Amino acid sequence: MVNPLHIDELKELNKLQNDGRGVSCVNSIIYYLERQSYFDALTVIDNEFDKLRNYPAIVQWIKTNIPS
Repeated sequence: MVNPLHIDELKELNKLQNDGRGVSCVNSIIYYLERQSYFDALTVIDNEFDKLRNYPAIVQWIKTNIPS
């Protein structure tokens, strides 16, 4: 389970990307984490990792906070 405070950290990291628009796949990850649908969040991470790797701070957050 991901701590809700850590999810807030991810939201803040996401706001810093793309001139404040964030990254759409990160929005999906946040959506699933807030609903405690970890399998779905992991699926998005797996499917969208080619986009995510362009955002090292977000990748680091994922590696630190989401058990795989």
